[in-house]
Amino acid sequence: MPELWQAFEDIRKQFGDFRTDVSKNVITAAKSMQGQLGETGLSVWRVMGLAADRLKFFAELAEGLGATMHTVGPEIAESAGHIAAFQKGLGLAGEEMRAMAELSMRTGKTLVETLAETANMSQQLGKEFGMSAKIISRSMGKATKDVKNFGSLTQKQIGANIVFARKLGVEFDKLLGVVDQFDTFEDAAENAAQLAQAFGANVDAFELMNEQDPAKRIESLRMAMRAAGRDAATMSRQELKLLAATTGLDEATTKQVFSLNNQGVSYDSITKKAAEAAEAQKELPIIMKDLAASIERMVKQAQLAKKGFFDTFMEGFTRGVKGWNLWGSHGTKFGKIMWNIRRALIDTRWAGIRVGQAFVKYFPGVSQFFEGLAKFFDPKTWKQTLKKVTDVFEAFFKDLGDPTVSPVDAMKKLFGRLKDAFVSFFGGQSSAGRDMFEGIKKFGGALVKILAGMIPMIGEGIAKLLKGITGFIRDPGSIGAIMPGAEAQEGLMAFFAPLIEALVAFAEVVKPALIEFLTVLWEKSKEVAKDLWSEYGNYVLLIMFGPAVLKGLVAGIATGFAKAVAEGMTK
Repeated sequence: MPELWQAFEDIRKQFGDFRTDVSKNVITAAKSMQGQLGETGLSVWRVMGLAADRLKFFAELAEGLGATMHTVGPEIAESAGHIAAFQKGLGLAGEEMRAMAELSMRTGKTLVETLAETANMSQQLGKEFGMSAKIISRSMGKATKDVKNFGSLTQKQIGANIVFARKLGVEFDKLLGVVDQFDTFEDAAENAAQLAQAFGANVDAFELMNEQDPAKRIESLRMAMRAAGRDAATMSRQELKLLAATTGLDEATTKQVFSLNNQGVSYDSITKKAAEAAEAQKELPIIMKDLAASIERMVKQAQLAKKGFFDTFMEGFTRGVKGWNLWGSHGTKFGKIMWNIRRALIDTRWAGIRVGQAFVKYFPGVSQFFEGLAKFFDPKTWKQTLKKVTDVFEAFFKDLGDPTVSPVDAMKKLFGRLKDAFVSFFGGQSSAGRDMFEGIKKFGGALVKILAGMIPMIGEGIAKLLKGITGFIRDPGSIGAIMPGAEAQEGLMAFFAPLIEALVAFAEVVKPALIEFLTVLWEKSKEVAKDLWSEYGNYVLLIMFGPAVLKGLVAGIATGFAKAVAEGMTK
């Protein structure tokens, strides 16, 4: 299960020790995912996949939650199914989940309670206004993350803002420009005056400044423009640009929001429905059941369809033998075998290390050879050897330039000097060369002794084997002829006794039918062969012997003709 092991190691890499803090809560949450996902009625496997997929999901969730994971981590470990269902059903990304966790910490609620409140609001508003609850909840998550513009609003007000904007045909974040335009009294008064002067729309600057709800500010501006009879759909380019600059919206959003034909739904009616939804908070099981339809399923079933029934069965059988479950083979018999083998391999390596150390320390000649080799490559010794070689070649080059020395003599002197240099090194004048040669001699002597001791043992073994084979040939019924003893013979015969008995019984059952079958087959074969021979026998004989007879006849005629010609020529 490489994917599962890799998922564990990714958690270790990202969050550290499995036994502490984030890693512990992530693993606990993933392992708790069994059976039904929360109370949605959906299978955990269908939504969350296998163990590796679940670990990856909660690891990504923890990464998105950031520092809040230290606070909400235990709750995630305890309520993993519900929180996973909320994340998938509400369509919240990592940053939105972090915003929800921060909101729960500010309000003193649990993360499940905060997510349930968001789900309840989106479900009831979606049903009331014909919108997708998941689209509303996803936008609510984004708005919750935007503390600058929505930090003072409740989930009820945020939900109302989302529905209001979408009913106007725009995304909620397109309306946020109005916040900065009326956040100070100076800006509010200036923009209110601009609206009155350019468009005849009268608004209360102080009221707009104090209003914290962006949608409510937009609604006040829309009502003022409608009262003034101004329609953005019929405005000139300059007027539209001025209105956009005054309200803080872009031109496209301005034209959409302030069109008299695009009245959408009044913000008051939306806030009333949002208030009703907040008061009629649904129970958690009902929320989870309604959430199920918005949760995506993992599509992995086709992978099994690529295999046949037998292959799938054998794969499952193999995993069963190994004791595999969703979380690997830990704690199973096969897992214990693999763990023991792993430990045995480690112990074997250490045993090999100790044997190697003993080999160098005690085997004749090895330690001395290594010491000589170390001395040979000792910088001081090596420099001395290279100095001798350098001197030899310097003398050789001088000889080549000496007119009194022939090239042949120069070459002879070169090889002679090289020989003297190495002989002096290995011939006992150097401790390195002496140790190396002595070590090789002792090592070789030890090998000769080992081989000398092994030859008699090999001979005895071969003799014993040959005697055993001979005894088996003489008496095939006695398997003990090639077994190490009577106990082994009895044990082996007892082991195979059930198989031998079954084969004898099998032969007794099959023998009559087999004899009858072969007899009938032989009789029928004779009749068929007789008919075929009478029909095609002459042709068979002609094919088999015709070429040989024809060849002999031609050879006889040719020989007789040649003899006759020869006799005629002699007369």
